[in-house]
Amino acid sequence: MHRVLRLIGVLALILGTALLPPGPAHAADDEVRRLDAQFEVQPDGSMLVRYELHWRFAEKGRHGIDFRIATRENWEPDPSQDVVYRVDDIEVSSPSGAPATFTERTSGYGSEEEIVLRIGDPNIELDTRDASYVISYRLDGAMRTFDGIPELQWDVISDNYPEIEEFIVTVSGPDGVDRARCDSSPDTECTDEIRDGAAHFRAEDVTSATSVYVQFPPGSVDNAEPTLEQRRLSAPEQQEHESLVEVDPDGSARVRHEMQYLLPVDDESETLRLEVAERLPWDVDRDQVIEYSDVSVTDQDGQALAWTDAGVRGQHSNRKRQLEVEVPVDPTDPAVTVIFEYTTRGAVVVDGDLAVLRFSPVLASSYSVPRTVEFRMPGPVRTVRMLSIGRDPGVRESTDPQVSVDGSTARGAWEGSDGPVITNEVLSVEFAASSLTGAVPPLVDSLDKEHRRTTRLGWATGVGGGLGLAGLGVALGRLRLGRDRRYANVPPGVIDGNGPVRPVRRSDEVPVVFGAPEAPLHIAGLLRDREFEPIHMGAVLVDLAVKGAVTLRSHPLGVARAGEVEGLTHTEREIVRDATDHPNDMLSPARARLMRAAIERDQQNYLKDRHWFQPDRDGWRFLLTIAALAVPLLAGLWFIGRLGVDNEFMLWMLLVFGAGVGFVAARSRGSRPALQARGRAVLDEVEGFRTYLATAEAEQLNFEADRDIYRRYLPWAVLFDLTDRWTRVCQQVAESGRIDPPDTSFIAATSIGNLGSELKTFTSNMRSTSAPPSSSSSSSGGSGGGSSGFSSGGGGGGGGGGTSASSW
Repeated sequence: MHRVLRLIGVLALILGTALLPPGPAHAADDEVRRLDAQFEVQPDGSMLVRYELHWRFAEKGRHGIDFRIATRENWEPDPSQDVVYRVDDIEVSSPSGAPATFTERTSGYGSEEEIVLRIGDPNIELDTRDASYVISYRLDGAMRTFDGIPELQWDVISDNYPEIEEFIVTVSGPDGVDRARCDSSPDTECTDEIRDGAAHFRAEDVTSATSVYVQFPPGSVDNAEPTLEQRRLSAPEQQEHESLVEVDPDGSARVRHEMQYLLPVDDESETLRLEVAERLPWDVDRDQVIEYSDVSVTDQDGQALAWTDAGVRGQHSNRKRQLEVEVPVDPTDPAVTVIFEYTTRGAVVVDGDLAVLRFSPVLASSYSVPRTVEFRMPGPVRTVRMLSIGRDPGVRESTDPQVSVDGSTARGAWEGSDGPVITNEVLSVEFAASSLTGAVPPLVDSLDKEHRRTTRLGWATGVGGGLGLAGLGVALGRLRLGRDRRYANVPPGVIDGNGPVRPVRRSDEVPVVFGAPEAPLHIAGLLRDREFEPIHMGAVLVDLAVKGAVTLRSHPLGVARAGEVEGLTHTEREIVRDATDHPNDMLSPARARLMRAAIERDQQNYLKDRHWFQPDRDGWRFLLTIAALAVPLLAGLWFIGRLGVDNEFMLWMLLVFGAGVGFVAARSRGSRPALQARGRAVLDEVEGFRTYLATAEAEQLNFEADRDIYRRYLPWAVLFDLTDRWTRVCQQVAESGRIDPPDTSFIAATSIGNLGSELKTFTSNMRSTSAPPSSSSSSSGGSGGGSSGFSSGGGGGGGGGGTSASSW
């Protein structure tokens, strides 16, 4: 039954991925135009906090922001404790007039906790992208004392903020401040200054967590110590584990495990999961079968604890019986001792003149705590070995067991994770078989023999089937369900209104076009590539620079407004609006993404225009691909499931991966939308002009050139990746005096000779800067610091507390 459920899960994953609608073009992210944070440390050690956020949403229609304040985190100097912060007197307002009502809730688990303020009205969507918010509150527990000096170590922001263009922080105290330091990422320059009795910090284009460290005069702040509580656990945590194994002369063994735990205090009881070996491989051909009786689970007071049999884990020759133990939780004393006792037969095996006990001193979840084990045997112990039960058949000798032997007693002790590893290592204690007076259970035939055969067959099916499905997808990708159309009665590049159309043929010849097309540059790029490419944005920005609307710089990346230009399109005006004010300003990722989003939005509008692009045939290709790949995929999944191999899920994933590769390959060509005759005519004009720029020589331009031909056609050369050639040809014409010398003042190029490389560098930088950012954690802050931010080591390793924010 479990295989059926896993198979259903795999199929759900496949269908969920395949049926997921294609995502829209990457939208620009939110950004914080200005963050102004003020921290007023009071004489009693509390702190008045005020955050002023000037927020720019990625789009209209948002409700407001979520503002998170860390209230609990692990205490770095002592991991057994948490540091807590008390927050009260919360007030929220909006100078811009945005709804500023808020709800408050506590989020987190274990040692991580925060207050979440949801600011805004769920029934009101903002009709603007810009809003400002002021959040103020009182906070206790932030201060620390090092060598008698009060100090604030504080994460002003965590990593989970939008990019902040202007970052301003002010920290003041009752008697001024003595020292100040700011800590951020290496690529962020955060300055600090002490004036007017306060510490002032400033930075620009902040994209990562930023902390401030401020020292105050000795004696100026009382209660400058953290508020510590015992670490709040999110799951049971084992502290120690002692085992005693006594083997009787009849071959049975009495086992006692004594385990100390710390329990979470959020619930009335906790479930502990233990496991014991039920079947182990003895060698390649034989297995050891172990039986259990007289099972008892009690606490330190001898009170019986309820337990249930949770079934068997593992397959074939390596199986373990799982138990779930229910332990009551005392909130005032979360420490508990669990004593697990049982009698076993089959753990001792006679092999020739040797009797061997194989025993795992590790129960579930106990491998990283201090452990001791003592063996008391009926005769002198000869050797103790550590054996590994891995993927290979049988067992093999592992590391030094670190066990001492004294007559019939053997003892071992391990700290942390230095000892045996959970589930795959056992101790083998050997003694004379003559010490036993009774018969012991015999070894049985190995269950791994057939398993090894089916494993080989399963791998052959998984690997071969995955490759076959990928190849089938590639073959399906060669099928074209849609072709561009072209007007039938006119040459390529000519629009014939309502004239008849026909499919494009390979034999069609596109004539050379000697003038720039009327289509906008980014639309020409869309017609050629059928999707957004960063080179489209590079060509548009060069065009705006040639027109005098912006200036460009590649080192560091810059796009600055240059002046008012008439006749710009709506998309071009959006791009100019998002440029910086000064030529020396570096273009931030947020501004670059806004420029990219403006171009992608316009391209999406053209993709939906049925005068330019044919209706989407992706549905038909999708159904054909699903039908062709589903049958062999399902057959392979069923066959591997029937084999019952241990790693069947991995083999299923090989098939699924092969089908996924085939699916992507099959749809990759079909995802390029086909053009209507009108769109194809414009593309023919674009391709004809590309042919001109790619083949025109200086002698030809002598008869055709006007004085500014170089600058007018340069954006098209950028789009076609012909910048170097176009520059070289125009230089030759300029040397004859037929046209003006090429002007490169719109970009910081040192000479006409390196213009091509500068434009390529500029386009490459725009590609990386405008790329959507990777996702990040939602935590409000780091761990509580335990050393001064001004210590010789260069800092305290991150401040405490912190905030994060996002829109909703």
